[in-house]
Amino acid sequence: MIILDIKNNVVKRKYFVNYINIFYILRRYSMYFPGIEAFLAIVRTGSISKAVDLLHLSQATVSYRLKTLEQGMGGLLVERRKA
Repeated sequence: MIILDIKNNVVKRKYFVNYINIFYILRRYSMYFPGIEAFLAIVRTGSISKAVDLLHLSQATVSYRLKTLEQGMGGLLVERRKA
């Protein structure tokens, strides 16, 4: 939708989110939600081992979810170092 603001002589665009767009986004990217959850837990806690405790999952599951997200995004999101 385009709105003409006569007072300031500018054209403003307003985007409205509708249920069809939300459904499309959820359907297309739903496979990344577990990876995003794992990534956010890692960022919040500062390490994969602490994220494992926060999420109540195994270390292998959190690593797999993160790896899947990184493959989908096309690059590394977390630098892995030995403690």
